[in-house]
Amino acid sequence: MQSLCVSYVVRMTVPGLERAYRQDVSVDLSIADEERLRKEAGQARRDLLALRQALLERLSPQERRILDHMADGHTNRQIAQGLSLAEKTVSNYVSSLLAKLGMHRRSEAAAFAARLDEQRSFGPRP
Repeated sequence: MQSLCVSYVVRMTVPGLERAYRQDVSVDLSIADEERLRKEAGQARRDLLALRQALLERLSPQERRILDHMADGHTNRQIAQGLSLAEKTVSNYVSSLLAKLGMHRRSEAAAFAARLDEQRSFGPRP
């Protein structure tokens, strides 16, 4: 058997509640253990995808469009010009979508949207 040190970070964002866990565990892996871990990792990816989809469903169509622009790195002014809205209106939408996603920074939302785009492009991993 080979010995492996496994480090993982689980971060789940829920409106009003954000927790981060870090745990280091040393384990001995057999072939059966490796297969079990692969299955669990696959289930974790599917669960994460479902969570991301559930968060997205909280957004209005306009908020989703704005989130897409944020993922492209656009400023509120650029988003406002592209969608023919006032900059303050875009700012309000950004605040609303951040609250719905349980995030504090637009960079978090942009990274979230970029990961979603990546999943759409390549599809979920098995």
